[in-house]
Amino acid sequence: MNRSSWVLLGLLVISGFFLLTEHRAHVLGILPFLLL
Repeated sequence: MNRSSWVLLGLLVISGFFLLTEHRAHVLGILPFLLL
């Protein structure tokens, strides 16, 4: 992977982390279905 790919991946992880922390109630409601 080149450097721009790592930067993009980092941004996606960070934005995903903030989305999860903001919408934790919704994520926890969906989580059992994701584990099936």
